[in-house]
Amino acid sequence: MPILEAYGADMAASVSLVVKPEMIAWACERSGRSLDELRKKFPKLDRWRSGETPLTLAELKRFATATYTAFGQFFDDAPPSDALPISDLRNGPGSGAERPSPHLLDTIRDCQFSQLWYREHLLDDDGGADPLPFIAAVDPSASPKAVAARYAAEAKFAESREEAASWDGAFRRICTSLRGMGVLVFINGVVGANTHRPLDPAEFRGFALADPIAPLIFINGRDVKAAQMFTLAHEFAHLLLGDSGLDDLAIVPGPSSPRERWCDAVAAEMLVPQDDLVRRFRDTAPIDQEVVRTAQHYKVSRLVILRRLRTADLIETDEYRDLYQRFYSGYRQPDLLANTGTSGGDFYKTLLARYGRDYATAVVSSTLAGTTSYTDMTALLGFKSLDALDKFASELGVAG
Repeated sequence: MPILEAYGADMAASVSLVVKPEMIAWACERSGRSLDELRKKFPKLDRWRSGETPLTLAELKRFATATYTAFGQFFDDAPPSDALPISDLRNGPGSGAERPSPHLLDTIRDCQFSQLWYREHLLDDDGGADPLPFIAAVDPSASPKAVAARYAAEAKFAESREEAASWDGAFRRICTSLRGMGVLVFINGVVGANTHRPLDPAEFRGFALADPIAPLIFINGRDVKAAQMFTLAHEFAHLLLGDSGLDDLAIVPGPSSPRERWCDAVAAEMLVPQDDLVRRFRDTAPIDQEVVRTAQHYKVSRLVILRRLRTADLIETDEYRDLYQRFYSGYRQPDLLANTGTSGGDFYKTLLARYGRDYATAVVSSTLAGTTSYTDMTALLGFKSLDALDKFASELGVAG
C-alpha cells in the first residue's frame, strides 16, 4: 500500500520526518537539476538543506520523485557512492570524471533486473537453457577481421543491410537477428516509460551486460540512427569477449584501451567489410559524394565511412581530416536525431521494438500465469495498466 494511503492524506501532511541535511544536498546534486529550479518547486528547500525545518511525509515523497531518489534512501546514515554498477569504458571528454546521472543509473539497474528475471525464466523453463556458445568465446588477440566475418554472418549484418531501404530498417533487422541468437536487445530513449526522464547520448550511447544465458545490449534510443548501428555492433563485440561495460563511442577518435580498439575494429568490419569497401569505392567520383553514397549503401554514418576509407588508405590524411570536420559539424543537428520511440505511434508496437517479442511474450505469459507479480511486470515492461496488459497479450497472441 502506498505510504500516503497508509497514513492518510491529513496525517501525511502533518507528520514530520527527520532527514539529515547531507541527504537532502546529495539528492539535489544527483538530480542534475539546479537549486533555483528545485527552490521553485520546494520553497522550504534551503531550510531543509540546513536542517532548520523538517519535512512532512507528503513533502518528502514529492521531493523524492523530483530528485529521482528512492524514498527509503533518505533515511540512510550517509549518501551512497552512486558508482556505476558496471565497468566504465567511455573514452570521450571527461569520461569517468562526472557523477553518473540518476537516469543512467536507473536504466542500468532496470536492465540488470530484467536480465536476472529473464535468466531465471529461461533456466526454470522446461529443460532449462544451455549457455550461448558465442558469449566470451573470443580472445582479444584474435583477428578482428576474422571474428567480424564469422559473427557478422551469424547475425546477418550483410543480409539486413541489403534487404532494408533505410538505416532504421537495417537496424531493426539486425536487432531481430541478435534477439534470435538469444541476445536481449533493448532500445529506449527514456528511463522506462517516463518521457520526462530522457537519456542523454552525450553521457552514454549504450552498454553491454554479458551473461552466458541472457546477455543484454542496451542502445540509447535518443542517439542518431546511424550511430545506433555502430553501437549495436560494438556492444555485440563486447559480448563476444564476455565484457560488461558502458560506452560512449566518441565519434571523434581519442585515446582508448586495447579492448575498446579491438571492439571498434570488429564493429567497423562487421558493418563495412574493408575488402568490399575497396571494391565499391570509386576514386574517380568527388570524394564527398562518394562518402554519402557509400554511407547510404552500408547504412552507417558518414564518419564511420571516413574512418574506414582512411584505414584502407583510400584517402589521404589531410583530406580525411577536412572531411571529418565537415561531416562532424552537422552530426548532432536536431533534424538528424533519432525518434525516441517513446511518444506517438502504436503503443504496443513501440514496446515490441523496445524489448523484442521473445522477452515481451515471456513477461506477459508469466504474469498472466501468476508466476510473475504485477509489480514485477511493471518494472519489466514499464506500464501499470491491467487493461494494457490484456491488450498487449492479445497483440502477442498470448492467451490469458
